[in-house]
Amino acid sequence: MQNKYTSTRNDKVAIDAKAAIYKGFSDDKGLFVLPNLKDIKINIDNLQTQSYGEIAYQILKVLLPDFSAEEIKASIQGAYHDSFDDDKITPLKKSSGFSYFRTLSWAN
Repeated sequence: MQNKYTSTRNDKVAIDAKAAIYKGFSDDKGLFVLPNLKDIKINIDNLQTQSYGEIAYQILKVLLPDFSAEEIKASIQGAYHDSFDDDKITPLKKSSGFSYFRTLSWAN
């Protein structure tokens, strides 16, 4: 799997995730993308019982391979801790009958 991000305007660009985030846009004004994104597999069955933060971690560790587990977890904690009305962030709500849906709780 290629761990380098490339530009949407020039697939010869190869830059790691940290540098892509820091830089923002490619020098050619393209967006940074993972060229093999379609090949990345995440088992969604394993995510069903996890919290929003745990799901974010499972996804980000795949998309940001040059970040350490500690860096990703600290980022998630900083983004979501004490920022929403509900600690679950996207709690599951029951609708009528057998319908359930997720809601994004209000950010503080």
